[in-house]
Amino acid sequence: MARLALALAMLASPMLAQAEDAADQEPLPTLGAAPNFALISQDGAEVTLESLRGKVVAVSFIYTWCPDICPMLTNKMARVQDALGADFGTKVAFVSITFDPERDTPEALKAYAEAFDVDFAGWSFLTGEVVAKLQRPAEFSGEGA
Repeated sequence: MARLALALAMLASPMLAQAEDAADQEPLPTLGAAPNFALISQDGAEVTLESLRGKVVAVSFIYTWCPDICPMLTNKMARVQDALGADFGTKVAFVSITFDPERDTPEALKAYAEAFDVDFAGWSFLTGEVVAKLQRPAEFSGEGA
């Protein structure tokens, strides 16, 4: 459990500094629960929100040809993955979703992930149609187009 707390603290530390700066700002709206989705993993398998239930899930958004922040974030998450030890995959899962499903095929995502020595037992790199809907939040949340 101490590993889990340490790993989550490593992920959250940059956000805590920003949260302190944002204390005087208007809170973000609550959009509600995420709708179920079906995306395709780096291995070509379908991954759904339902399949992640019961685990702490850290989600990142990437694209494989990103020159700066995506590799830095993936590298940091890989270090957290290692720090989690046996909890990674059993209690904690990572999901990295591409912003570019046209370029980021399952094969491209797998090659990207392998460069960071990720453990695919607990980390899925996903692509698929729902990504396009993220650019239209009202449609994604079910409020209409």
